[in-house]
Amino acid sequence: LRLPLVYGPGVRGNFRRLWDAVARRRWLPFAAIDNRRSLVGLGNLVDAFIAAMPAPSGTYFVADAESVSTPQLARAIAEAQQVEANLAYVPVALLKLAGVLTGRHEAIERLTSSLEVDASSFFSASGWRPRGTLADELTADKVPQLGALPSARELLISFAARVRQLGDVPSLSIPLDQPIDYLAALEADLPRKGKKRTDIAPPV
Repeated sequence: LRLPLVYGPGVRGNFRRLWDAVARRRWLPFAAIDNRRSLVGLGNLVDAFIAAMPAPSGTYFVADAESVSTPQLARAIAEAQQVEANLAYVPVALLKLAGVLTGRHEAIERLTSSLEVDASSFFSASGWRPRGTLADELTADKVPQLGALPSARELLISFAARVRQLGDVPSLSIPLDQPIDYLAALEADLPRKGKKRTDIAPPV
């Protein structure tokens, strides 16, 4: 699976900085930006992992159902935090010039440029559809409460929990509410099913 920006518990980078800026009620010069960015929430990504298991082998993009602009993302974050988004209108050309002058050209480029992926081939191959909206994912995951990028282990825990919840895929015979090492559990449990894998973490 090929992924756009993944957001969820522990997100960092530009997404985390934007979240923190909105929470502090800072004025953000984003109102003039008219771009489109694909994102995928962690909940949707875990569902995609499950859907990919019986799907034909191949390389697929996954993403939330709707792409968003940077201003839309800021407003969605503000709504999740129940605050007002303070967006100022600054021409994109001036933003890019400021990025060059301050040595933050790459960060400004990511905020202003478009990057969309086409997940239709994965829809066709697996029947998967993203269930959670941006608002659902932001509200459910409480993004700012954790401080590190979701690790392979955290993704695996979420994956194992969702598999157990669905109940239609063989799951690990271990309690999901205890702080155990799921990688070790996979190594111990999956060989009996002939499916030993230790490299299942997705590319990020």
